[in-house]
Amino acid sequence: MPREQVVIGVDTRRPAEAALDFAFDAARRYGLPVRALHAWAPVDPPVRAKSQLAEHDLLDRAIAPWRAAHPDVQVVADAEPGGAGQLLVDASAKARLLVLGQRHAASLGHLGPVAHAVLHHAACPVALVPES
Repeated sequence: MPREQVVIGVDTRRPAEAALDFAFDAARRYGLPVRALHAWAPVDPPVRAKSQLAEHDLLDRAIAPWRAAHPDVQVVADAEPGGAGQLLVDASAKARLLVLGQRHAASLGHLGPVAHAVLHHAACPVALVPES
């Protein structure tokens, strides 16, 4: 299976800036698109479409500065309902690299559930990028 993208997990409420920098730089070096993936909690079908649009809008706003700073990098923005860990593991099947931000608690040797799932099950190399 071709490794045709650099995937980054994006928390739209607290985007990991260092991880986004790393992902966009890697994508530029590899000549690949960035797939920015944001997971959100599924809701009942009657409001799912509205929630999907709202979550996608949050993602677009979160990654807008990196799109502007890297106009030569193609970006695929996906806001998907479901668990972040499983969505990222699934996305790793087509990724050359999967990038996650690492918050302060993680830098003390404690991984969160998403990073733990990705590190144990990803089908590609994973970069955990610490935030300053």
